[in-house]
Amino acid sequence: MRIKDVMTHPPVTCRTDMHMDAVVRLMSEFDCGMVVLVDRAGRLAGVITDRDVCLAMLKYGQTLADTRISDVVENQVFSCGADDRLESAIGLMRDLLIRRMPVTDDAGIPIGVLSIDDVARVAYKAKFGSLDREFIRAMAAIGRPKAAAA
Repeated sequence: MRIKDVMTHPPVTCRTDMHMDAVVRLMSEFDCGMVVLVDRAGRLAGVITDRDVCLAMLKYGQTLADTRISDVVENQVFSCGADDRLESAIGLMRDLLIRRMPVTDDAGIPIGVLSIDDVARVAYKAKFGSLDREFIRAMAAIGRPKAAAA
């Protein structure tokens, strides 16, 4: 099975030169927990989650309108292609402990998002033995609590 058969599209996107209030408005409007960030050319530049928003507000102590997205977002982002195999993406999500991953075209333009929820729906409907096992392994890894800082 390919990612394009499972992904949610189109992705909710926002440019990195905007402020955090734009991200929160998009999350509210589209009822999503992640916004895909793009540069001026529309290429993938990062992602920001509802958790990232909360942690940034705690860290910076500023209003959403006063905090730039580019000050909050990490530069490293992982993505997959629409024609990639679903099992490969699930393994990557498990290894990286991420619940959502942008899907890009060959030019790096976001065209969708693969979420662990998308995978759960497919695993439930298809009942593929290997897909079920990969999904369960991914959920166990992603859902494992991080060790408390000493």
